[in-house]
Amino acid sequence: MEEECTSVKVSGTYGVLKWLNYKAPISKDEHALALATLQKSYESEKKIYFGYIGGGLHKVSSCSYLSKGLLYENGNVYSIYHSI
Repeated sequence: MEEECTSVKVSGTYGVLKWLNYKAPISKDEHALALATLQKSYESEKKIYFGYIGGGLHKVSSCSYLSKGLLYENGNVYSIYHSI
């Protein structure tokens, strides 16, 4: 991430076709769980770790990124953009 950003905007959609035949835990349900975890963290103001795997975020503009899928693991949320 960029050091000058005090916050970042991450948007995107779950890439159904992208992950359809993928054998790792990137499923629509897993993505929904990760989104719910982020929402709960936001509402409760409880911090959680949000990271990315490999090229997990695609930069659109300053402090703004795209994701193609989210993964929930051990209380953390990870973004995935390219296959891993």
